[in-house]
Amino acid sequence: MVTNENYKPKVAVFVVTYNHENYIAKALESIVAQKTDFQYKVFIGEDYSTDKTREICLSYKNEYPQIIELILHSQNIGSRNNAQLVYKACFDSGAEYIAMCEGDDYWIDDYKLQKQVDFLDLNPEFSLCFHDVKVLSDEKLDVNPINYSKDVYDIYDIANDNVINTVSVLWRKSMIDGVASYIQISILDYYLYMCLAKKGKIKYIPEVMAVYRLHNTGMWSGKSIEKQYQVKIDLFKSFLKDDFDSKVKDILRERLCDMYATLYKRGKKAYVFNVASIDIQRAVQLVLSEFRR
Repeated sequence: MVTNENYKPKVAVFVVTYNHENYIAKALESIVAQKTDFQYKVFIGEDYSTDKTREICLSYKNEYPQIIELILHSQNIGSRNNAQLVYKACFDSGAEYIAMCEGDDYWIDDYKLQKQVDFLDLNPEFSLCFHDVKVLSDEKLDVNPINYSKDVYDIYDIANDNVINTVSVLWRKSMIDGVASYIQISILDYYLYMCLAKKGKIKYIPEVMAVYRLHNTGMWSGKSIEKQYQVKIDLFKSFLKDDFDSKVKDILRERLCDMYATLYKRGKKAYVFNVASIDIQRAVQLVLSEFRR
């Protein structure tokens, strides 16, 4: 990798971590092992862990001072706030592209960044590229359960289903307008993918180059099903306030109604009727139609 103090990084790598003592070293080792002909910088948000995560991050900072930038907090500020600060640091770095790797995931191809940068450099009409991953659950490594049906996706595909795993992405920063309109969103990655899909095509690279770790203390997988749905409902309501075209909004609205119906059937009736301010009649119709089958 090029290491020049005065050279602006071509890629900024987004890393958030909290209580990842057993995982963070593997994540960081997989990042600093990247073989590239360009400079990249790793921005790590360490959210005042109660284990040895911070100590491990500091040791990597000492070993790789040109590559690693630590964002340390004097108290726990929560995963959302931590992610927002790391995102802003990546965006402000001047990098052309941004990659993402949460502190419990890791990359398994030393040329991952080089391959993705080469593709985006040669294909300016693409705003993002992603690749296949393996899933590690209970120390068992399995193939990704997602069956990718095409190698180029558009915004309608992504609106229908977020098939992109965060640990696999590299996206073009110039196709995002700025920080302010994205930084308050709960599920930042999916919102970014949707906004990037408005500006360009999305490329799937059929190579396994990372591992997504699934465990009950993960930032997303550690949430209850009900909590995941509630967070996604907030996200989809944000989508519907944005300037997506009517076809995209129809897809998003239908998915939102499905979420209302699912929560209703899981006994969260009070929550549904408190938050379903848009399309509540449609949500109720979906629930009733399910019970009539």
